[in-house]
Amino acid sequence: MARVRWYHYLLIFLFFLVLGAFAGVPLEPPGTNLFYSWVLVGIDVMFLMKLADSAAYLRSFNSMQNHAMFVFGTNFAALVFGAWGNFTTIPFLAEPIFDLPVGWVVASWWSLVISAPYLIYGTYAVFACFRKYFYVYIGGKSVNSKKFGVGVVVSNIVLEVLYLSFVFAWFDDVDVPIDLVSRHVDPFVILFVIVSVVIAARYGRTPSIPDINAPLPTPVRARPRPEAAAPRPAQPARPAQPAQPAQPARPVQPARAWDRSATTRRVSVRVAAPEAIRVERVNIDELRPKGSVLSKEDFKCIFCFQLPKLPDDELRGIVICPSCRHPAHADEFKEWAKSSGLCSRCDAKLPETFRKRPRIVSVKVYLDAMKRLSSQIKG
Repeated sequence: MARVRWYHYLLIFLFFLVLGAFAGVPLEPPGTNLFYSWVLVGIDVMFLMKLADSAAYLRSFNSMQNHAMFVFGTNFAALVFGAWGNFTTIPFLAEPIFDLPVGWVVASWWSLVISAPYLIYGTYAVFACFRKYFYVYIGGKSVNSKKFGVGVVVSNIVLEVLYLSFVFAWFDDVDVPIDLVSRHVDPFVILFVIVSVVIAARYGRTPSIPDINAPLPTPVRARPRPEAAAPRPAQPARPAQPAQPAQPARPVQPARAWDRSATTRRVSVRVAAPEAIRVERVNIDELRPKGSVLSKEDFKCIFCFQLPKLPDDELRGIVICPSCRHPAHADEFKEWAKSSGLCSRCDAKLPETFRKRPRIVSVKVYLDAMKRLSSQIKG
C-alpha cells in the first residue's frame, strides 16, 4: 500500500503558503487574516490526508482507529478550526449561513465546511472511547480508553471556555497582528461540546470492560401452568397366573485359574488437587490480550498452541503474561520459567516474583472471559 510521503505534505503547505501570500498582500490587517486563513486551509488539507492515510494503513491490518491522533487530534482540530471562524476573511467562507435570534450566535460557511467534519468525527471518537475501545495508543504506550475519553471531554470544555473568554473579554487588551472580524459563538462547536459532555455523563459510570465475576444474564422462562390431571380409567383385573414348576439346581462350576490376558484391570489414578486460585476478582481488562483486533490465536497457550477447554483442562490453571497478556497453561509456564526469564511470545522480561509465584487464573474464569470478549474476536 502506497503511503503519503513527507514531501507531499510539504508541497501542499508551500502551495497554500504562496496562495495566502498573494491573497493577503499587503500583510497587514485585514490582509494578515486572509493569509492565515489560507494557511489554515492548507493545514486542514494536510491533516485530512494524514487521517485518511493512517486509517487506510490501520485498516490493512484490520485494526481499529484507537490512536490519540484520531481521538484527541480530531477534537482539538474541531475547536481550533471552529475558533478561526471569528477571524477568517475568505469571501465565500466568512459569510454566515444563518443568524439565530440571539445576535452573538452565528453559523458560518467556514464552520460548516472546515470545522464540521472534525466535529462529527470527534463526537464519534469520544463515544468510541467509552463504548468501543479498550485502549487508546499514544505512540507506543497504551492508556485506558475511558480515562482518555474523560480527559478529552474536560480539555474540550477548558479550551472552549478559554477561547470565548479571550474573544469576548481579553482580545481588546492584547496586541496581536490580526483583526477580530466578528464576535460570535459557533453553534456547531457549542453543540459538539454539549454532546461530548452528555456522552461522558451517560457512559462514564458504565464500565467499558465488564467484570467477569458478574453473572451472565439468563433469559427468564415462564413455567407452564400445571393442568388438572384427568382421572385414569379403571384397569381390568389380571387373571391369576399358574404356579411355575421349580427349576433344578445348577451344578457348581469348578474354579478356574485366573487368565491375566483375558481380564481387564481397572487402574485408579489419583489426581492431585488443583492449585488454589490466588485471584479473587478478575477484570476482563486483565485477561484481554493486548492488540487492537483479537483472533482465536491470541487465546491459545503460547507453549502448546491449544485453546483452554473443559473438562480436559479442569485441573490446570492459566498464567497471563503481565506484558502482552497472552495465556499459558500454568504447568507449562512453570517449566519454561525454570530456564528462561523472558516471555515466550513477546520476549518481555518477567519479574522475579512473578516467575516464582505466578498469578494463576482458573480455566473456567478464562473461558468466561473469552465468552464475554467473543464479539471482539475475528474469525
